[in-house]
Amino acid sequence: MDDEERFHLRVSKNNIGQNRIIFIIPGKIIKKAVSRNKIRRRAREILRKKEGQIKIGNDLTFIFKKGAEEQAYDKLEKEISGALEKKGLIK
Repeated sequence: MDDEERFHLRVSKNNIGQNRIIFIIPGKIIKKAVSRNKIRRRAREILRKKEGQIKIGNDLTFIFKKGAEEQAYDKLEKEISGALEKKGLIK
């Protein structure tokens, strides 16, 4: 399960001149609120660090999957960076 991504990224354009970021962490998949909040905090911090590098004018929806709560911070950071680059969102 190490080779699998722990989230899916959907991107859609918006016309408001700034990015909106949505985190979807299903309670059916990740039961404990503490774990869901931990994932949300980590992802928010990773995106905060990359704020100046991400192109403006998009809605970014991160849909997390099972196993995301067990993932190390640095691995999650690499996956998020890779997903943003793959979608062409890095300046």
